[in-house]
Formats: sequence, structure tokens, C-alpha cells
Amino acid sequence: MLDHRSVLGAKLTSLNRRVSTLLIVMLLVAACSSAESTATDTSLTSTTLPVGAQPLLLSDEQCLEAARAAAAPMQQFIDQYGELSIEAWNALDPPPNFDLLQLAVRDAAQAAANRGCDATKLEEKIAAEVEGLRGSSEVGQAIAAALRGDGPPLGPGIPVPVTTLPRETDVSTVALKPGDDLAAILARVADGSTIELAAGIFEFDQTILIDVGVNLVGAGRDETVVRSAAEGVALAFVGPGGLGVRDMTIEHAGDAEASILLAIEGPVTVSGANIKGAVAGSGESGGGHGIVFAFDQLPGFPERTAEQRAGALLVEDSVITGNAAAGILITGDAAPQITGSTISANGGCGICYSGSSAGTVSASTLQANQIGIQVSDTSTPKLDDNTIVDSIGVGISIDGSSTAQIVGNTIDANGEIGIQIAGAAKPTIEHNTVSHHGVGILATDTSRPALLENNVNNHDVGIQVAGEAVVDAMNNNVWVTTVAAISYGDTSTGTIRGNGIVAAEVAGIQVTGSASPRVEGNVIAGGGEVGISFVGSATGTAADNEVTGRAVGIQVGGSAAPELTGNTIIDSVAVGILFGDESGGVAANNQLSGAESVGILVGGSSTPVVRDNSITDNQVGLVFRENARGLARGNTITRHATGIQIVDQATPTIEANLISDSTEAGIVFGGSASGRFVRNTVANNGSIGLQVGESAFPEISGNEIRGPGVYGMLFRESGAGRVSDNRLVNHVFGIQLGDSAAPDLVDNMLEEIVLTSIVYADSTGGQATGNQCSSSTAAGISISSPANPVLSDNTCSVSRTD
Repeated sequence: MLDHRSVLGAKLTSLNRRVSTLLIVMLLVAACSSAESTATDTSLTSTTLPVGAQPLLLSDEQCLEAARAAAAPMQQFIDQYGELSIEAWNALDPPPNFDLLQLAVRDAAQAAANRGCDATKLEEKIAAEVEGLRGSSEVGQAIAAALRGDGPPLGPGIPVPVTTLPRETDVSTVALKPGDDLAAILARVADGSTIELAAGIFEFDQTILIDVGVNLVGAGRDETVVRSAAEGVALAFVGPGGLGVRDMTIEHAGDAEASILLAIEGPVTVSGANIKGAVAGSGESGGGHGIVFAFDQLPGFPERTAEQRAGALLVEDSVITGNAAAGILITGDAAPQITGSTISANGGCGICYSGSSAGTVSASTLQANQIGIQVSDTSTPKLDDNTIVDSIGVGISIDGSSTAQIVGNTIDANGEIGIQIAGAAKPTIEHNTVSHHGVGILATDTSRPALLENNVNNHDVGIQVAGEAVVDAMNNNVWVTTVAAISYGDTSTGTIRGNGIVAAEVAGIQVTGSASPRVEGNVIAGGGEVGISFVGSATGTAADNEVTGRAVGIQVGGSAAPELTGNTIIDSVAVGILFGDESGGVAANNQLSGAESVGILVGGSSTPVVRDNSITDNQVGLVFRENARGLARGNTITRHATGIQIVDQATPTIEANLISDSTEAGIVFGGSASGRFVRNTVANNGSIGLQVGESAFPEISGNEIRGPGVYGMLFRESGAGRVSDNRLVNHVFGIQLGDSAAPDLVDNMLEEIVLTSIVYADSTGGQATGNQCSSSTAAGISISSPANPVLSDNTCSVSRTD
């Protein structure tokens, strides 16, 4: 960030000293051998007395004393006024009469010459007395310096030398050619006059101070060049009146620190101009700006009230380029209108706002500046329909507590960041096109921007929110990002609503850290890894979003615990919703379909609640794996190869779900999974209603498992667990046990079984107690050696075979 609060530096502090040069000609110190004295000749002469007159001649010692006496009025003058303040001295009306002082000194010295004193010696003595003049205060010292010929007294109001022309009273138009004295003309013309500068180069080495309303008009931006080598500033407008600068180039030449054009009040119009070449100083000395609207108090400049500063500020059709610091610097409550201009290659910001400044920038191009536009403090500009490109750092930077409006701009290829919002800023960022950056729009700190209907494309991250920012990102179009289209991190929050996201390579919307935004009504389409991702310890909600064609529709990882509700997730390549790590949260009332692999996958050590979702037409509807736990309740899981799969060491509770129309199996337990499968309805699931294999041992209770199908339940390998109070209807085999499976079958009801209600094969075992076999045509319980279950109180026929 650039700090432009001390923007002009000490070099400009002397420009307000409106001193009038007093040329006191110390005629007494210039020896003259003329034998005559005229009425206007103030030099001393040896006068010839009339014939017969007896001169009262003075001795040499008396002549020296007469010289001291002649010079005495000058020191008395210093002592009389020297203790005044500068303000009191400048306010004297009428001002002290230096002419009378000169006459008093001259007359006293002439009288001594008339009495025989040597004129040359008198003059030498008076000159020595003058050199010894001193004052004890700032005013006294300045008067003494003026009387010695070393400089003018302080401040305005001193009598103007007879060589200075008074200011004209009639408005005029004055034509200047190169070599003419612009400063002298500015000191003479009436308020409202026009100075026309011909084609050519006007060179100056001192600041041109403009303290009258005037229009400076050149022959064309490329025809008239005002070239300044002045230190501090080339042109300084301090008013009163107004300033117009048109159709010319104003440039700085040389190494001296300087800005180009300074205005401390309005009205000011800069039109068709080229402002370039300002040189910055070292450290905090400032300077180096193209145009400065300094509407806060600068050290050493006149104070201005709001009324005095009133008046339109306009920069139009101008080029501001190649300045070491800001192209245009706006401070205090200045509010310029900047339009149709090109602001380029400035070493700081193209345009810098600070204080409570405002105004507009429209239809302008800002190119290759360090920062395109910087908005700070409480400033409130509106940036509308500009092109901001190729900035070294940031396209637009907004901080402080600014409430700027950034509307309809094109912001392209500006270093790492297109728009940066920091501090407590609350800008509105609306209808902009932001392209080709590391981060398109970045909001940090405690900022609270509104990001509305922007087109954000071709970035690593389209919109990034960090710190404690509260950001509403609504109805933006974000496409072609390599990391994330929208990312919220740290403890940020806000609303992400109605955005369209396409071709986000990794994540469509990413929520990290402890962020907790509300993500709702977004449409995320096109290839890429994750549609919406919650990781870290993120919370918040994702509601009513549509995610299509991502590898993973919604991912929840770390210890994140969001609420996912009402989302539509279609055609995921791998997983519709993925819970991993130690995550939690809720997935409710979502619609998931068309995943090539899994509708909802719960893994790691996660513990989500998965309820009331519609999961259809995926390869597997719902999977719990690894050490996952959690609850799946009230879901509709239909038309999969496998409805639910529970594997590894997972221990979920699967309750009151509808699992139907699977082509292979309704539910499969594998690995060493356990958990509870209770009060579910399993219907029309191909060959197998429920399968328990490997070393899984779930609790299976109170479920209704309907066919048609081959197996109501199938236990394989070392599958076990407790199977109680279930109703199995319309299968070829009610419960089939193979390998070394050994579940406990308690109080189950088996109806409309075609062949066998319960089959023990291979080395199976376990207990079968209180089961009811209602089919009159099928076998009840069939046991094949070496199976060895423990049977008791079953209402089923029993057959054994070796």
C-alpha cells in the first residue's frame, strides 16, 4: 500500500509566502564624485558655499559622529517594528514608509557634507553602520536584512517597488510566445483573464504561482510544452478564482523533486493536457505527483474553508503519464470528475484518493501504473466504465473505511490482484469484468464489500475472502479458474448467492479455515474437481445450489461441519457429496443423481447427519467407510447397482430409509463394519436385499425387506451381527448363510418365500431364535453339514443334510 498523506513534502512549504520585494536602494553607500546635486540625486557631494559665507566646519571626529547619527534612524526603525509578530507586521495599514526613512538618512548625511565632511568617508562610515544593523526577532531580522540589501521583509503588505505594475482590473486575453515571462503576466492580469501560449517550449526554473483566476490555453497537447525544472511543484494554484489548463503539455525536467500541478481550491479544469515527468523525493519528503488536488491543509500553504474550496474540479481528455508517484492525487474533501483520460506508467497509483475525497472516474484508461486506482480513508469515489490494465501490483485497491462504488469497469492483467478490498472498507463492486490475475477480487481484514453481477474470469482464484471480512458475493459469473472460483477463509462470512461458475479446475466454491458463509442458489457446471468444498473448521450452509458434472459435487473435510440443504447434484464423476477426515454437519433434503460412482460417501472419522435426501441413479447410493460414523435417516435411495454400502470399520446408524430398485443389492456390509441398520424399507433390489460379508457385524433390526429378489438377506465369509424383528417378503431365499457366517437371527418374520426361509450352508453358525416362517410351500430352516447353528423357538420347519 502507498501512503500519500504527506504528499507534497517540505519543498512546497514556502510557496504561500506572498512577499513583496522591497528594493531599498542604499544610495548612501555608493560613492559619487559628481560636483552637482539634482532633486533626484541622493548621493553625497561636497557643496561650495556662497562667496563670503563662513562654513561651520566639523572636525574629523565630528564627521564620524555625524555619519553614525545619519544611520541611527535605520536601527530605530528596526527597534520600532521589530517586536511585532509577522501577522501584525503584514497587517500594518498603511505600511511603514521606507521612502521617508531613506530621505531622513540622506538629509542628515548631506548636512554633514555641507559642513566640510568628506563625502567618501561619510559614505564609508554609513555603509559600515548599515552592515551592523540587527534585529532581535524574526520581523526585526528581516527588516535589517532588507535595509542591508540582503532580502525583503516578511509577508504581504510591504510597499511594492515602483518597477512592479499593478494588477489590471479588466479581463483580457494575452498571447505569449516561448521566452516570455509567464510569471510576470500572471502577476498582472485581471481575474478571469486568458493567457494563450503559442506552440513551442516554455522553460522555467521557478515555481509558477497562480493566485488569480486564469485560463492557460496552449496551441495543442503536442504543440505547446511548459517545461519546468522548479523544485517542489511546477504550477501551484492557490486561488482565489478558478484555473483552466487546456491543450498543452506540462512536464518536469531534471532531477529536482517536484510535482507538476497543485491546486488547493476549485474550480479547476484540466482539458486536453499532458502531465508528465514528476520526480519523487526520498523518505517522507513526498512529491512526484502529476496532478494534486490538495483539499486538506498543507504545511506552509494558506488555509482554505470549504466555501473557498468549492467549485468543480474536472480532468478530461488528458494524459497523465510517467510520474514517479501518483498520476492524480486527491486529498481532503476534493471531488474531481475525471473523464476520457489516459493515466499510465506512474510509479505509485494512477489515481490516489485519501481523506474524505470523492468524485468520479469515467471512460478513462489506467495502464501500467504501480496501482491503477487506490482508494483510502473515508473516500467515496465512483469508478465507472474505465479500463484498468497492466498495473504492476493491483488494479484497484480499496482500504480504510471507504464506501467507493466500482461499477462497469474492465480490469485486466494487473499483477497478482484485480481488485483488493482491505481495512473496514464497504465498497460496492458491481457489473465489472475482472480478468487474468492471480486473484480476481480479494477482500480481507474487516471489510464488508458487496460483489454484485461481476464477470470474473481466468484467475487462480476468482473471488477470495479472508480475515474477518463479511462479503456478499451475489449473481456474479466466474469462469476458468485454476484453484477456486470463490474462496472464503479465516473467519470470514457473508452470503454467496446466485453465482454462475463454469470451468473451475479445482473448486467451484471453497470454504476454509473457520469461515462460515451462506452458500445458496449458485449454479456450478463444467468439468473440475469439487463443486463446493468445506474444509478446515469451516461451518456455514450450502443451500439450493446446483452442481453438475464435477468429480465431487460437495466435499466436507477437516473438522468442517456445514449444513447442506436442498442442493441438486447431478452427474458427478466420482461422488455427489463427500464427507471425510473428522468432519460433521448435516446433509438434508438434497437431490443427488447420475454419479458414476457414489451419491453420498461418508469416510474418514466423519460423523455427519445424512437425512431426507433423494439419492437416485448412481452406481452406489450411500457409502460409509473407514472409521465413519454418523446417521443416515429418512433418505430415498433408488435405482443403483448397490443402494447402501458400509465397509472398513464404519459404524453408522442407518435408520428409516427407503432403499429400492437396486440392480445388485439394496445394502452391503463389508470389512469389519458394524453400526445399526434399523427400521428401513428395502424393496425390489435385484438379487440381494441385504448382504453382510467379510467380518462385518452390524445390528439389523426392525426393517422390512421386500422382493422380488433372490436373497432377502445374504451372509457370507465371516459376516455376523444381530438380526432381529425384521420382515422379509417375496424372495427365493429369505436368509442365506454361507462360508463361516454366524449372525444371531432373532424374531424375524419371513413371508412369501419361494424355496427356503433360512439356509445354513458351509461352516455357518450362530443362533436362530423366535423366527417365523409363514410360507406353506417353502422349506423353513435348511441346515447343510458342517453348518451348526443353535436353533430355538422358531416357527419354521427344519431340515438337515450331511
